[in-house]
Amino acid sequence: MELDRYWAVVVKHRWSIIITTAVVALAALGLSFLQPPAYEGKTTLLVSPRYTAARLLGTEFSDLSPEAQGVSETHLELIRSRAVIERAIAEKNLGVSADDLLRRVRVTRIGQSDLVTVVATDRDAAKAAASADAVASAYIGWSQQNHATSYKRAADALQERLDAMTTRVTALRTKLSAMESYWKSVSIRVKDAKAAGTSATPGTSTGSGGAQQKKVDALLKSSAWAAQRVGELNAQIDAAKTQSDRLVDRIEALREDEESSEGDAVIVAPSVVGTTKTSPKPLRNGILGLAVGFLLGIVLAFAPERARVEHRPSR
Repeated sequence: MELDRYWAVVVKHRWSIIITTAVVALAALGLSFLQPPAYEGKTTLLVSPRYTAARLLGTEFSDLSPEAQGVSETHLELIRSRAVIERAIAEKNLGVSADDLLRRVRVTRIGQSDLVTVVATDRDAAKAAASADAVASAYIGWSQQNHATSYKRAADALQERLDAMTTRVTALRTKLSAMESYWKSVSIRVKDAKAAGTSATPGTSTGSGGAQQKKVDALLKSSAWAAQRVGELNAQIDAAKTQSDRLVDRIEALREDEESSEGDAVIVAPSVVGTTKTSPKPLRNGILGLAVGFLLGIVLAFAPERARVEHRPSR
């Protein structure tokens, strides 16, 4: 049987298979012990995204907030962004380049929760823990500063609108004052015209009386227009004042948010020095060496047999 022939080849070359397996396994173990140690620092963050736009635009936009979706890939990329990495290096004086730290840091989400782990590797256990904590703290500070800047820009933009509204109210008050003066003068002229028509000398011509009445009617019409215009200006001023009051309240709220803005995360589990050793791992490497050595021994055992069969002369 074919299986018996294969087994016969294995038995025939058993010592070469054993020696190959042992040599590869010992080589893997030797390399493991020669490999410098590496450690992991792991910091756990509770990420709670704060949708700044909902605060800036008002509660009617709260449905647009991605908070209900929890942590997204964007947040993971932001934690590992160059801006955050450079901030971590500067704040904690890590003494490494941004590219080097980027290569040694990874960020992962724990299941479907809002927990995120920041893992940093280093040959020094203390530096690995410090790097992980530094990146986590830098992200919190960066997001806090980002929110504060957004609030400030929004408040400054609203302040410009408030200044423009104040200028408009001043202009409307000037128009109102002029219109009230005009209305008052017209009212006096109406009163004088009516008095003049009443005290007219008997026997005055009908044409003269009609002209006086037309003058009174024209003045009354001007007075009515002025009164209407005064009412419109008062209404515009009241509406502008209402808008100004709302802007003042909104600006004050944004200034308070700017002062008290928080980051998008909190550290729930800081890194502990020297708790996770990533390399070397002699046991794992030894097992892999045994497996690779055994397969290599099998290949070396069957190669001569296959070559012998292929070069056997046909009968």
